[in-house]
Amino acid sequence: MMKKRTGFTLVEVMIATAVGAIFSIAVMSLLSRFTRMATLTGEQATVAREVNMVMAAFRNAIRASTSEPLTGEINHFKADSSVDGVPYMLVLHGEEGAAGGMEIQTPGEKGKAVTRQIGSKLFLKMEVKKLGVSSSLYQLKLWYANPRSMQPPTLENALVAVTVAAQRAIAPAEGSSFWVPNDKSLP
Repeated sequence: MMKKRTGFTLVEVMIATAVGAIFSIAVMSLLSRFTRMATLTGEQATVAREVNMVMAAFRNAIRASTSEPLTGEINHFKADSSVDGVPYMLVLHGEEGAAGGMEIQTPGEKGKAVTRQIGSKLFLKMEVKKLGVSSSLYQLKLWYANPRSMQPPTLENALVAVTVAAQRAIAPAEGSSFWVPNDKSLP
């Protein structure tokens, strides 16, 4: 009598190996896609944080400025402030049409300037515009590289962030009924 053999045939082992390989490839593909999406989301969050830092610095500069800031398409925005005489500055570094970094200078403790460098290859163009002739409103338009774009950053494929800030009124002469916002309570 013949003994019954237990085990797998060569065909069964090859089929199981092929099914396992297909399953492994599918899992690795999903993990790779999730990793790419997580990296892209992290890059977008970093870009959004850096753009918001520039916008906040601009709004603070306009609010604290004691003179009329420069307007137009500029690479160097400066607003004189009343905080220990230290100016707010936004400086766009980079060649014409190429993405560059931004340097932000703000007043710090004891009259010293605090400088931060952000977005080494992020910002393309900065434009400051006064809204209205007699208005104290200023608009900042900032063109920056699209983190989802696979092409080199240009003005054509750039994203644009816009913010508006109001300059505080200079204190009026003594005895005037003029109200300065954020300076004292309502009249």
